[in-house]
Amino acid sequence: MPDILLNNAGGLPPLLSPKLAAQLVGLSVKTLANMRCAGNGPQFIRYGGKRGRINYRSSDLITWRDSHLRSSTSEVI
Repeated sequence: MPDILLNNAGGLPPLLSPKLAAQLVGLSVKTLANMRCAGNGPQFIRYGGKRGRINYRSSDLITWRDSHLRSSTSEVI
C-alpha cells in the first residue's frame, strides 16, 4: 500500500479523495469516474450537488476491492 495512504496512526484515513481511492484499488482516477457514472464501482459520497466534491470511505473501497477477489480467470463474476 502506498505510504501516502497511511495516516499517522498507520491506518487508512476514513475518507479518501478520488486520487487516493484510485491508488488503493489499483485503478486510474478516470476509470473510477467512469464507474461512478455507470453505477458499477465502489460506493462514494458527493458533497454539493451534481458537480460537488467526491470522497470515498476507505472501508467501502476495501469491501468493494475484496469482493472482486478471484482464484481463477475462468470464474464467473
